[in-house]
Parts: sequence; C-alpha cells; structure tokens
Amino acid sequence: MPKLFAFRGYRFDPEVVGPLDQVVTQPYDKISDSLRQEYLHRNPFNVAHLIANKNYRAAAKSLNDWISKGALLRDDKPCLYVYRQSYTWENQPLTRIGIIGLVSIQESEDSIKGHEKTMLEPLQDRLHLLRATETNDGLIFALYQEPKHFTDMLLEEIIEASPADVDVRDDFGFGHSLWKISDLRVQKSLNKVLGPLNFYIADGHHRFETAIQFMKECKEKGWRPKEVESFDKRMIALFNMESSGLRILPTHRAVRNLAQFDIKKLLVGLQKKFDVKSFPSLDSLRENLQSNPRTIGMLVGKSLRCWSIQPRKDSVAPPLKDLPKHSAGLDVNLLHLGILEPLLGIGAQELATQSNVDYFRDYKKLAQGIQNQTYQLGFLLSPTTLEQVRQCSDEKLMMPQKSTDFFPKLLTGLVFSKMGIMKTFV
Repeated sequence: MPKLFAFRGYRFDPEVVGPLDQVVTQPYDKISDSLRQEYLHRNPFNVAHLIANKNYRAAAKSLNDWISKGALLRDDKPCLYVYRQSYTWENQPLTRIGIIGLVSIQESEDSIKGHEKTMLEPLQDRLHLLRATETNDGLIFALYQEPKHFTDMLLEEIIEASPADVDVRDDFGFGHSLWKISDLRVQKSLNKVLGPLNFYIADGHHRFETAIQFMKECKEKGWRPKEVESFDKRMIALFNMESSGLRILPTHRAVRNLAQFDIKKLLVGLQKKFDVKSFPSLDSLRENLQSNPRTIGMLVGKSLRCWSIQPRKDSVAPPLKDLPKHSAGLDVNLLHLGILEPLLGIGAQELATQSNVDYFRDYKKLAQGIQNQTYQLGFLLSPTTLEQVRQCSDEKLMMPQKSTDFFPKLLTGLVFSKMGIMKTFV
C-alpha cells in the first residue's frame, strides 16, 4: 500500500519574487498560448518560464537560477503540506482540503490507480522537461476514500491552529492556502489512516506516466536515489473523495479535419442504433440532457442544428457489448466506441495523436466553434461521477482521454520537489 513521504520542498520567497499570486499558474495543460504570454510578462519568476517552455534547457536554467538567487527556498525540515482550496461553483461557496507529499512509484500499479488513457505529445513534452529539470513542479491530483473523515478532521485542526504559510488567489479569484506539517507525530497519524487505502489519480495521468518512464530511464543508467526526494517518488496532492467539496465538470468534444463529412450519412448511421431527436435550440437540448441520463448532444453547422442521441435498449453498439459493466456505462465510451470510431473513423490512434478531436469545458465556446466552422460537429456530454472513477480505477478500466475535468485545478508553483540523484553509470 502507498506511503506518503514528507519532503523538503522548495517554495517561492515573496521577499524576492513579490506577490505569490504573480508567480503561480494553472497546470501546464490549461495554459493557452495567450495565457502563456500573459504569465511570462506578469513576473520574471512566474512558473510558466519553467513549465510552459519548449526550450527545456532554458527551463532548467531558470529553475537553477531561481534557487541560486534565493527566489526558491528549501524548507529546513521534511514536511507534508495541507492544501486548502476555497472556491465558488453555481453560486455556492465550497472548500476542499488535501495533503501534499511524495509517494513511491516503484510498486505503484496496485496502489495508485489511474482511469484515463493518455496522449503522445503531452507525454513526450513532460518527459523532456523532467529530464532537464529533475524536479516535480506540478501536482498530481489524487483521491482516496475515507468515509469516517479522520484525515479531514486532523487537517482541519492544523488549519485552525496557525495561519497559512502560503495564501494566494488564482485568476478566477479562488483561494489556495498551504500549511507545513513538520511534526513527526502528525505525519505518522496521517500515514496510519492513509496507509491501507488506494490512491486514485483524478488529474495528472500524463505527469504520472512521465514519472514512471523517467524512473525506468534512471534505473537503466544505474542511477540511485540520493535523498527522499528522487526519481523513485512523485509529488502528489490527496483529497478525500467522500468530502463535499469535489466537483467534476463535463468535457465536451469538437470534431475537425474529417474528409467528406456528410451529416445526412451520419444521421442515417446513428438512427440504426440510437434514438435521435431534433431540438430547436441549444438551450432546449441542454435541458433535455440534464433530465435524461445516457444521452449525448450533437451540434452541427452555422445555424447550430441540435440533436439528442440516446441508445435504444434493444440495440447496443457492438463494441460496448464487450465492455465490463462499469466501462460500458460511461457516456464517453458510448460516444467514442458507439459513434466516433464506427461512424466517423476516429479511433484510438486519432485520439492519442489529437488529429481530429479538441476538448471544451465551456459548451458555449464549443458552439461558437461549430458556428464559425472551425469544427464540423460537436458533442455535449454529462460529467463522469466520482463513483465511476473509483469503479473503473479499481477494475483497471481505462477511460478515453479527457473523461474527467476536476474543478478547480490545483495551482502549479506552490511547492516543488527537486530530486537528489547519485549519477553512477553502469
């Protein structure tokens, strides 16, 4: 079972870098080109200079310069870190509290469970950066299931006992706060509860696979861990999936670059296996989707023609028949295996290389892309549930890419774990 290791994290010194909200960022995969430029101009110590830099050597140089200048200071004792997020969703104030530490990845298959397939380009990008910096910069967002809330109560006590060591607001106005836990007794108490539990990756599958690959490369070279912070562990943020502050948003799909796309032909193919119903507007379609499970929305054309797509009970798409129950029940599998692959020719390879599909959290932006003909068609999905994440993870059933969108994201730049490596060569 996984153990959470305390570590001596590197954190930005506000006396050197200025306000911390000027140096932290959204995760690398949420940084658009325009946001990247904004971050780069915001502050010379903004973490985008590290995580959103295709010049990997320059990124590593920036990191080392920050350390040498005292912009990043290393905590003097090994710590776990309480991480609290305060945010608003649908006018409701919410809080979720997690814990940051290192977790061993040497025997991770049975205790650290993923649920999503990955894409090739982000994997290569993160691996190049990790090779250059030998540092965990972003957090892997992970879950555990602990219905009695012992960890939550213990973390709440720490929060109430002292002011936060880090307290920032992100670009959305959401709060992110960090407390150090250097007390060995508290660290042991947390591990006593967490030790028997499985960890489920919510967000960060590319970063986790990158860590595994880098560890294999280091071992092949004969390198060995020099400190607790090394290539055999990965920085992770853990949250109790039984807590009320967790939210998963839907991730919609937009399709492009289809040769000779014909909506009439697609509708004929859909009607063989699905009940297909036309709607007069996007709003009326969304109302229908919210009240009808196992229903997908489809948008096409300048005039934004709208349909709902629901599988008929007497006719299930053949690929779904062969899936385990929990996997077959996912809307994303219904879309990918029942529609994208058999009717549009978008299979695993096309999804991995991102040749035909883009992903949207905001359905309005997706609709705009359809209307201005950036995309040929779009699909609206309902969010995956926490229980579906747990069930699929336990049964090692991989969901398609971008099946979950946990909200809000964890900030990058709150704490770093720089690796100590003995580089002896075989």
